[in-house]
Amino acid sequence: MIFKFHFAACTLCACIFAAASARAENVFEIGLPDASAAEFKDFGVDFNAARFYFDETKTDPYEAPKKFFAAGVRYEVGKNSPADFPFVLPVSGCEWADASFKRRPESEFYYPWDNRYRGGKTFGPASISFKLGSAPQKPLYFKMGFVDKAPASADIKIEVLANGEPVETFSIPYKQTPENKYPCFENILFNSKTWGIPAGVSVKIPASALKAGENEISFRAIPDPKKSPRAPQWFAVDYIFLSGEPELPKVGNPLGREGEKALAALGCDKIAFTARGKSGDVHWYGNFGRFAGSDSFDEKIDAMMNRHAYSVGGGKLALLDVKTGGLETLVDDPEGGVRDPVVSCDAKKIMYSHRKDGEHYKIFEIDLPSRKIRQMPFWENGYDDIEPAYIPGGDIVFVSSRCRRMVPCWGVDVAILHRYYAGENVVRPISANVDQDNSPWPLSDGKIIYMKWEYVQKNQMNFHALWKKEPNGANDMVFFGNDIPNHLYIDAKQIPGAQNSYALTFADWHGSRDHLGRVAFLRNPRNPSDVSAFSIASGESLANFSYPFPLSEKYALVSDFDSILIMDDKGHIFQNIKLPKEFSEELKRKKLEIKSPVPVKKSREGKPAADACDYGADDATVTLMDVAIGRNMGSVKSSDIKKLLVSEVLPLACHLTGAMEPITMLGTFSLERPLGTVKVEDDGSAHFKVPANRALSFTALDVDGRAVKKMQSFVNFMPGTVTSCIGCHERRDMAPPPIMHKLKALRRPADGIAPIPGVDCGEVPDFARDIQPILTKYCAGCHNPSKFAAKIDLTPGMGPIFARSYYALYMARQLSDGFNRNGNMPPYAFGSGSSRLLKKLEGGHRAKRATAEELNRVRTWLDTGAIHAGSIAAAESGMLGSYYLNKFAARDADWKEIADMNAVFKESCASCHKGEKRLPDRISRDRKERLNWHFAFYEKPDSPRVRLSSEAVFNLTFPENSAVLCAPLDAKAGGRAGKGGHPTIFKSRADPRYQTVLKAVQKAKNFVDSQNPRYDSPNYKPRGAYLRAMKRYGIIGGENAENFSAIECDKKYWDAAINRTFQCPAPEPLNENEKL
Repeated sequence: MIFKFHFAACTLCACIFAAASARAENVFEIGLPDASAAEFKDFGVDFNAARFYFDETKTDPYEAPKKFFAAGVRYEVGKNSPADFPFVLPVSGCEWADASFKRRPESEFYYPWDNRYRGGKTFGPASISFKLGSAPQKPLYFKMGFVDKAPASADIKIEVLANGEPVETFSIPYKQTPENKYPCFENILFNSKTWGIPAGVSVKIPASALKAGENEISFRAIPDPKKSPRAPQWFAVDYIFLSGEPELPKVGNPLGREGEKALAALGCDKIAFTARGKSGDVHWYGNFGRFAGSDSFDEKIDAMMNRHAYSVGGGKLALLDVKTGGLETLVDDPEGGVRDPVVSCDAKKIMYSHRKDGEHYKIFEIDLPSRKIRQMPFWENGYDDIEPAYIPGGDIVFVSSRCRRMVPCWGVDVAILHRYYAGENVVRPISANVDQDNSPWPLSDGKIIYMKWEYVQKNQMNFHALWKKEPNGANDMVFFGNDIPNHLYIDAKQIPGAQNSYALTFADWHGSRDHLGRVAFLRNPRNPSDVSAFSIASGESLANFSYPFPLSEKYALVSDFDSILIMDDKGHIFQNIKLPKEFSEELKRKKLEIKSPVPVKKSREGKPAADACDYGADDATVTLMDVAIGRNMGSVKSSDIKKLLVSEVLPLACHLTGAMEPITMLGTFSLERPLGTVKVEDDGSAHFKVPANRALSFTALDVDGRAVKKMQSFVNFMPGTVTSCIGCHERRDMAPPPIMHKLKALRRPADGIAPIPGVDCGEVPDFARDIQPILTKYCAGCHNPSKFAAKIDLTPGMGPIFARSYYALYMARQLSDGFNRNGNMPPYAFGSGSSRLLKKLEGGHRAKRATAEELNRVRTWLDTGAIHAGSIAAAESGMLGSYYLNKFAARDADWKEIADMNAVFKESCASCHKGEKRLPDRISRDRKERLNWHFAFYEKPDSPRVRLSSEAVFNLTFPENSAVLCAPLDAKAGGRAGKGGHPTIFKSRADPRYQTVLKAVQKAKNFVDSQNPRYDSPNYKPRGAYLRAMKRYGIIGGENAENFSAIECDKKYWDAAINRTFQCPAPEPLNENEKL
């Protein structure tokens, strides 16, 4: 028989107690019945820090618990103390308890989750041995007190055994209900000394199961089979007793008392919040605008690409009276969307974003005393304005898609920081990001904290850091997390009264839709890498929160899907705030989610910031103290660096998928154009002017023009400003070193950017235009379809996506780009610093040394990312198959010629070409082939797939040069077969089988040439996403598309999109009838 202690964790009740205290003497007592596991063994491990981040190549923070649980949990009464018993016990899926698992270097994996624990292991029973002076004459009662489990929704069972014989099996007594979604908090593992919700079970042990002398009671946890094996399941104990009475000990529940403290921290009676539908994209950024559109030759894909990213189903702005439970709906739009409420410092106004049905988000403001609403005057038709915030002096900072760009690794709009200058009634961008900015928030010192997502020459999914800048956009500096990969930090807000502490949302890896994640606190970080300053509050599996608003150092107001909650910094969740039942039912019926609860109370306004910008200037001045000072600079000396290559990272008007093709294979997602070089003195100093408010990247060059270090990021400087830097990406807590003499670069006026001989500065490099002619001149004599030296063909010709010579060089590791890794590569690891191709062209091969200008062209191409396709129009042109939101569209999927080709392969080639050596079953892409970016990452140069993929064996420019035709064709007929090489399959070109394969390749060529010509083809005409974007931005009108130049169109777009100022219409008066 099982005697269970059940409870209802009502959020407003004070305490819940067991029925009575045990009156009989206990046989043993392990722990104290105090709603805490603090007295038990915690292994000396900071589990909270370890779940956030650790470097798997240096340490395993779980070494102690792994060793402990590998030996088994054994407790001997009279010998051991509670400090020998674990405060938490693993059930399944717990990396921290499984000694058989060790993470490998993350560089071995494309996705970080592939290096994470896959679970599946269950753990053995825990045993307690004790002595009895005599055999018991009546039953004893084994009592287990609990303070937590994870997941809260899991039905974890405990099987109790006495001397090896099963006695009873029970469920750990925490159960989710509609009234109590958080019966426990899943937080004790990460905060071993904090309190939990007490619960207990008393199990009757029959007298016959025990004996005089040595006895053992053990218990085994049984995981919930309905949960994923990768989901950690564990529980934490309060006490373990064995006694002669069934009653559980009295344990006070701290929830009621602590809940009252949490509610008091709110500091006001009213909360404003919004409710809106689920966004149309799975990503945290995809919650406004529409997808790019496409012309893919596939109706299903085109439908997928022509849909909204914003939420639908209606939106509300509501005001809740916490004391009375009364609710007033201030804005109710049954078709549109409402989001991002922010309360003015005097608590008299609420600003918010509103998308009326069929329109973009615009920013509105409601005057609370009068309930009058006005549209803010800085709207611009066709664009979305979201996430506004008041800044000192009456201006507004917000995030806007009027920057006219699309995310470089997906197919939706992005938005960057803008500022409305109320005195001038003008909007200016205060960011040059080519990707997404989010959640700007003013700080007490006048600066702005925000989340910047950028991935220049590095992985697109691993870095979403917190940055700070002046409200005019100057002095943009990383604040936290930009070199701690695999995390997203968003919606950071300064804690009231704290100088440098924040509450924010934290999400693993690439985040979740609508900013969902865990509540976290960041307190006084010493530098951007100070992981000790960061702590996650939310429990193990509880990543369903968003938009936390800090109330104090300890508490934050937060929402999940249908509730407004208060959470403390240890992860306790207080469900004190109640919504009217009919309102909650309406939200459920309409599928609306609660977002962004904010207290309606006065707050202290920060310091107004002086504006040193000269908005009439076109440039800014930069002073660099010593270019050799920086992170991961190795033994580089100041005198080693002679020049800085200045390049500009450019926005994309459209993109269609999650990878980088066809811009690169596995390198940059963005286009980058060289602007020229500036001089570096032998003391490492530089002094130069750069174009203002553009995304600039620097590359340090040595005396031979090779890249010593690439800035795998960007920086922008505001017009008319002077910025001084210590070095290149030096640590942000670093003080400037003492200067014994005036910097040499400061002994002269600031340099201008000098052109590079042989390089078209200001033009985006393009492989086919700029590099292929050099390869043809110096390499193609040996590396051609006939000689096929080193099994590489460097002659001109396009494969299904890439130029075949580019593909061959990339997969042979002759090029060195960011390789989609985490950036901050060591000296001489990027671009011209380590390219094997460059060394060959410099004379380190049989080829004649290229000219100085040609070498400049190759070096600059390498140092700007070795771009394959130098136009935005490449996104959907010139390819037989391409990716749309990571789904591959094979335009040759149903061709009869492909079926005929495969019949030849099966008949004539399959005896050798099978498995990894198979020939492609389509020209566009073999059905079993890895996705392009996975292929480029995982396939090594000696892999059979590298030389047998579609990119390797098909030439869509010169079909007869296709390897699939040349390799099996007899050498006497112009092929490569025979003489100990590939066996002869086709004795002549007249062989019907040869002609069948050739016909398929020729059809592929004809299709691309006529239906989807490449952007640099004479018959290219804009279409699909590119045409839609350029029309939207006013770059393409109704003019004739004949002789269209995508390169020139791109330039017009960049001139129109970068650093654009918007003069606003005259402000509108308050509208008494605007309330919806």
